[in-house]
Amino acid sequence: MNTKIETTKANSLLQNEKSIAIKIENLVKSTNPAYSCVYVPDIKPVFEVENIFILMEPTIRGWAMNEDDARYKVKNGFRSYIYNPIFLYSILKFLRNSTYIDSLSKIAYPNFYITDISKVALKVEVADRFRFRIYDDWQSQIIEEIKHYSSKKAEIYFVGKKPYDYLINSNYFNNQTSQYEKRYILHYSNQAGNKRKEWRTKNENEYADFCDTNIPKKEKIKQCILDNIKYLNDYVEKPIIKAVQDDVSKTCEKLILSESQKELMYSYYKEFSRKT
Repeated sequence: MNTKIETTKANSLLQNEKSIAIKIENLVKSTNPAYSCVYVPDIKPVFEVENIFILMEPTIRGWAMNEDDARYKVKNGFRSYIYNPIFLYSILKFLRNSTYIDSLSKIAYPNFYITDISKVALKVEVADRFRFRIYDDWQSQIIEEIKHYSSKKAEIYFVGKKPYDYLINSNYFNNQTSQYEKRYILHYSNQAGNKRKEWRTKNENEYADFCDTNIPKKEKIKQCILDNIKYLNDYVEKPIIKAVQDDVSKTCEKLILSESQKELMYSYYKEFSRKT
């Protein structure tokens, strides 16, 4: 039975992440006032989860045209939740314990928490300059999130090499999270395209069968994700719910199920199938 998150500690963590974001924005802007820098909060879990996904820092690209547009969207409810629908759909579809059904309310909750190694969105060239300095500021916060939001038997998934390399080589991080199993999985950006192909070339016949039976139409991907966030109706302000729903719908509408996206979904299927 999953334990409900203690709200006082959760609120303290939220205030702390806002303080870190302000500190980083001051650092970035003091270097060059023209650099874009926007705090992008995520959606916190209601119950302790058994899966934590640590992503790279968000970028101001795709979901927002510029810093002003990003700030406007965050103010009106945008949350760091869906960067790639293939990634989120794969969690929901292939991770065996991806949801938790509360025995009292009968509501299905995500049994996972998607967070970012930094919750400050930057343009790529700015992130390249400040990345590891920023990671230093967020490391303790990430550790506290893991301890507070996850169960003792949780697994940590690093989505992409940069957060994996940074945290897995941190003695402090490893000492504080030694009880958790840690795994690296592919990032969903196109930069990891060659790595996706490696999964396919190792298992060509299985990949073909997978495509025949597991690749849905994008409307089904959208509906799967929208169904997963129904629990928000009782826990999150309505503007945030609408913004997340709109973001899911727009992102899924733009999705092209290319061969590379299918390979990406297959890589997640293989990774999540390994879960014991």
